[in-house]
Amino acid sequence: MDQRLKFCKLCENQKYSAEGLVCGLTLQKPTFVDSCPEFKPSEKEMDKSLRQQESFSNEVTEESGLGWKNILWGIIVIIAIIRLIMRMSS
Repeated sequence: MDQRLKFCKLCENQKYSAEGLVCGLTLQKPTFVDSCPEFKPSEKEMDKSLRQQESFSNEVTEESGLGWKNILWGIIVIIAIIRLIMRMSS
């Protein structure tokens, strides 16, 4: 049911009732199996969904990028310490 409701959230025919999200044509919860023959993509909802996906993608990229910066700084510090030890021992 959750998969079908996700599909319905992107449809122009969606409506909200006391039951929650329903089909605006049948005024019932979705009953289709694989795809709805009456599906009409709502440009507004599709854009909203795309923006949410892009936002999530940007958050993941920023978080992983921060980790790589820390690793790079760690490597630079280790190299600097090794060079310092080599100079002191010679």
